[in-house]
Amino acid sequence: MALIVYNRENSRPQEVTYKGKRTINLDSRGTVYLSKTMSIELGILGGGRVNFAHDDETGDWYICRADDSEGFIVWKDKRCAR
Repeated sequence: MALIVYNRENSRPQEVTYKGKRTINLDSRGTVYLSKTMSIELGILGGGRVNFAHDDETGDWYICRADDSEGFIVWKDKRCAR
């Protein structure tokens, strides 16, 4: 097993590296940040809703646009969807 430890030095996205890429970031309070590129591609800009799903067999995570009131609200932010 190759274990990678993430800390402040290697887990902060570099704007040049990630500009225009689909990224998801979490902060210490549990706020999920989607890159603007990802938000546009998924069609979930501010005011939309999303659902998160976890496959317990494979460990994969999924995100999808929600059309009902059960999804998490996506807040509008000029730098990214939040």
